[in-house]
Amino acid sequence: MTELIDKPNYVLTGMYVPGTNGEIASREEMAKIDKILRYVLQCIDKFVEEYDHQVQHSQLQYRSVQLQKEENVEADGAKFVIQVENFNDFQLRAHAVRNRAQIRIPISELAILPDEMVVANMSEYARDKYEWFLNHFFHEFFHMLGAYHADTGIMSGVITLFNNNNNTLRLVDLLDDISARILSESLSNKITAIPPEVVCTMKDNKLDLWTNYSIHTIVVLSQTNYTNQFFFACGFEFSFTIPQHLQWDAVVVQLVYGGAAYFDRNSLRAEPTKPDRIRCRLPMVTLLVTTMSTVMGQVDKEPLRLMIIIANPSHSKSYDYSAKIEKYDVTNQTYS
Repeated sequence: MTELIDKPNYVLTGMYVPGTNGEIASREEMAKIDKILRYVLQCIDKFVEEYDHQVQHSQLQYRSVQLQKEENVEADGAKFVIQVENFNDFQLRAHAVRNRAQIRIPISELAILPDEMVVANMSEYARDKYEWFLNHFFHEFFHMLGAYHADTGIMSGVITLFNNNNNTLRLVDLLDDISARILSESLSNKITAIPPEVVCTMKDNKLDLWTNYSIHTIVVLSQTNYTNQFFFACGFEFSFTIPQHLQWDAVVVQLVYGGAAYFDRNSLRAEPTKPDRIRCRLPMVTLLVTTMSTVMGQVDKEPLRLMIIIANPSHSKSYDYSAKIEKYDVTNQTYS
C-alpha cells in the first residue's frame, strides 16, 4: 500500500496586498472580506459532511494577513491574493491557477455590503451583492481544489444561492455532480506522501489509463468545460473511447486521496504517456536544491537526484526521489 499521511486541516490564506495603484485595504474592508471567506469555508465543511459522511475530510481553516508583497503558503493549502482597488468597474476580476487565486475587488462594490452580514436583515440590493461576492469566491476556490466549468450550479457562473423561504445556502444543492465528487475527494484528510503515478495511451480515440492510486472520476474537457463524457470509476486501470464527433482538448483523472492528472489531447500518444500536469495535496516540503532555476536546468539534461523531507510533526521521513523525478516534469508540478 502506498504511504499516506494524515492531514486533519486545510488552510486557506486571505493575503491582502496593495492594489495596482498602491491602494491599501482598510481594516473595515478586510473584515468584510474575511467574513465572506469564513462563511465560504463553513459552507464547504457542511457540504462535504452532507455529501459523503463516510469519508473523513480535512477541516477547513482560514487565516488573514496583510503584506506589502505576496508570500508563499505551505504546499498543502491555498491562498487568495486580494487587492481592494478604486477602479470604475462593477466587475470583480478573478482567476485561479493551482493553489493560488488572485482577486481584484472594487471598493465601491464592497461598500454596498453591511458590516454585519446577516442575510435576513439585508436589503434586496445588498443581498444580491453578497451573493455576487460569494459566487466568485466559491468559484475560484473550487478551481483551486480541482473543479472545472459546468453547465449548471456554481461552476456555471453567478447563480442564486440563498433559499428565499429561509435564507439558507446548501452547497449540496448548488454543485453539479462532477464538481461535487472532485471537491469531496480533494479534501480527504488522508493525502499521498509522494505524487501519484499516472500513465495513459490513446489509439483511435480509445484511452487506457493506469495509476498507482484508485481512480475516482474521469472527465473529458472542452476549453475548461466538462463534456458529457465522464466516468465515476474505481480501480487502478480504466479504458474508454471518446466519440469521434466530440469536441475536446483534455482529460482529467481524479484519484483518491486528493490527487489528479491532466492530459492535454495533443500530448497523448499510442505509447504510455505521463500527464502534462499532476495535481496533489502534499505536506510542506523542503527541496534540498539551491534555486528553482537550477532544478529546471537539470531536468532537461539528466535525472535529478534530490531528497524531499516530509515536514509533518507526527510523521517525518526522507525520500530518495532519484527514481521518481524522471517521470515528472518538476516545472509543471501542482501542489495544492
